[in-house]
Amino acid sequence: MSTLFQNSPAQEKSNSRVQIFQLSFVTSLKGTPQVTFGHPVTGAEIKHCQDQGKTILLSFGGQTYREGGWDTAEEARNMAQKVWNMYGPGGATYFGGTAVNGFDFDFEMAIENLLPFTKKLNELKKSHPGFLLTAAPQCQYPDKNLASVLTHHLGWFDALFVQFYNNPECGIPGGYARRSTERPSNPLLGGPSARRSNLAKREFNLGTWLEQASQATPKSPKIFVGVPGNAAGTPSARMGYVVPALLKTALLPFMKHANMGGVSIWEVGYATSNGDFLPRVRGLLGS
Repeated sequence: MSTLFQNSPAQEKSNSRVQIFQLSFVTSLKGTPQVTFGHPVTGAEIKHCQDQGKTILLSFGGQTYREGGWDTAEEARNMAQKVWNMYGPGGATYFGGTAVNGFDFDFEMAIENLLPFTKKLNELKKSHPGFLLTAAPQCQYPDKNLASVLTHHLGWFDALFVQFYNNPECGIPGGYARRSTERPSNPLLGGPSARRSNLAKREFNLGTWLEQASQATPKSPKIFVGVPGNAAGTPSARMGYVVPALLKTALLPFMKHANMGGVSIWEVGYATSNGDFLPRVRGLLGS
């Protein structure tokens, strides 16, 4: 996944581009953690990206993760310590001493004892305030798989990369305009078939996430709008890909919100193969 920050005056001189990269995924969190990357990743590569000012996150879970958490709270806490030691500031033994900049939760099934796992990571990161804890929930609030930590502990997270795709009931309605060849008078409402199936009435609930984030303590996390990098980034052609013009229309009412972080994109390969998609998204963020 690549993530774009919303631009700020401090970023204008830095030729702001993709700011955050997620390594996906840690697919086993039992015994010794196991990663499944598209290709091998070395500590030297991570360090090179970090030296360019990029933030590197390591994501837990993904679609192929099937373990469902931990049998006991103690097991969960022990695993938090293990991943901290293997990939984070506790030694980063897996990457030869180069620690990632944070951990991301992308659990797509119910997770037992997620609360003690998350609490332990928060305790560990207190001595490393620059280390990030993020999550990639589905756009329903709260995401049912992360509810145990997001409902009452949203303030433990630094950022949320909310998936406003694969979820027609809360995604960006403009993604469904392609159901019809007829150009809608309002592109956010979709074509006639979208209107007949009531897709136009379903709510793009970015406002809900921003409001919840603004009330969170001890931190007030940034919210990033997750979109596919092209139509191939979703299981089917009607699951939420939006062209940059429609994305801009959807985001405009929220761009000045204090908790608006930017746009997150699944994933780098899809986005870079999609013409000028990335430059146009950067442009709508003012980058």
